[in-house]
Amino acid sequence: MQQMMNLICERFLIGQMIGEPVKLTGGFLHETWRLQTKTGSYVLKRLNPDIMQRSEARNNFKMSEDVAM
Repeated sequence: MQQMMNLICERFLIGQMIGEPVKLTGGFLHETWRLQTKTGSYVLKRLNPDIMQRSEARNNFKMSEDVAM
């Protein structure tokens, strides 16, 4: 897990991680992690691949994010 998180931090240019990723509670279908890096604190949401294969999933996810904004 640590190696994957480091690759994500590199890919998205959010800085080198400080400490271990912290799994956050409250996600029902997806996993959510807090990453602390040298540039700040970030939240990473890993979408459930089984859910995302559904034809309506991407649109439902986008609508959910729009409502949250």
